[in-house]
Amino acid sequence: MIVDSARAGIESAIELESVSRVFRARPPVTALRDLSLTLPRESVTILVGPNGAGKSTLLRILAGTIAPTVGRVSILGVPLPRRIESVRSRIGVLPGNGVALYDRLSAREYLAYIGRLRGLPRSKLTGRIAELAEQMGLSDFLDRRCGGFSTGMRQRTSLAAAVIHRPELVLLDEPTTGLDIQVRGEVLELIASLAGAGTTLIVSTHHPEEIAPFATHRVELRSGELALPEPPR
Repeated sequence: MIVDSARAGIESAIELESVSRVFRARPPVTALRDLSLTLPRESVTILVGPNGAGKSTLLRILAGTIAPTVGRVSILGVPLPRRIESVRSRIGVLPGNGVALYDRLSAREYLAYIGRLRGLPRSKLTGRIAELAEQMGLSDFLDRRCGGFSTGMRQRTSLAAAVIHRPELVLLDEPTTGLDIQVRGEVLELIASLAGAGTTLIVSTHHPEEIAPFATHRVELRSGELALPEPPR
């Protein structure tokens, strides 16, 4: 389901108009091609498609880490990439290739560091870290160095860091990949709680059934283009 929020009278969180992204190579690689999309605030969007469909490229554009080759992008009413710094603190990102944690820091120290970078007042850091640690099952590991963490613990810590500043828009690239059943359930509970709090979410996943219970939209990419629903037979 894809909604034109402007026509529906809903303030949009994301607007893309004729966006393409071409990576320099021999030959050049077109990751996104003439993509137009509008999504409302407080929506939860499942982003699906085969490997190489352009999902991660789209999320990187929305996060402001790369710019489109052509086209217009607006996030939370702010045009990108020209004004990315004015909106960066309102976005939380979990990249698909994981986050490079500082192995010499404890989880508590790392989350405090990220919280300060995101502008969270020191007076609120302790409580926010404790809240996320409880949600993500990190309480017993907060004072352990990240260098000794398992893949699951690193993912939990990375996700906590992505949302520590209570962002309005959260972009998650394969948040449950490689996690065991227990950790996957904890991650999904946090995603559900974010959705319930009105956070706008875009979740790229190969397991859409995990997000479907609380999703409001589904966007499918094929070869860098928006896949339109197949007509009924």
